[in-house]
Amino acid sequence: MPGKKSRASSRRRPGKRVADRYDSARRAYESGDNRKAKSLLSALIRDGQPTSSALVLLARICAESGERGQSIKHLGRALRLKPNDAQIHIHLAEVHYQEKARDTALKHLHEANIIAPENVQV
Repeated sequence: MPGKKSRASSRRRPGKRVADRYDSARRAYESGDNRKAKSLLSALIRDGQPTSSALVLLARICAESGERGQSIKHLGRALRLKPNDAQIHIHLAEVHYQEKARDTALKHLHEANIIAPENVQV
């Protein structure tokens, strides 16, 4: 029927929008516009479309601006989405180390090493 969208096409569009929104945020971050990147990522997450990539990028921005507590929060959410992602554990280790939580940092490095021993350099 003209004017009606098929279910398949309407299912694809939201995913595409999420990817486009993430890419816009990533480009803003890469160009040094952390404020815009943070705003775009926060909106994406607030709209109920968090991805581990969006959460990790938002965590990096927070950590770089000294908001390490927020960074840990976002990384924790990312880890719940992808519990076997060694890179998220490494990011958590870095932030916890900066917070002087060395035991927790070591725990995350250990987890990353178990998940991907070939990728972890200490």
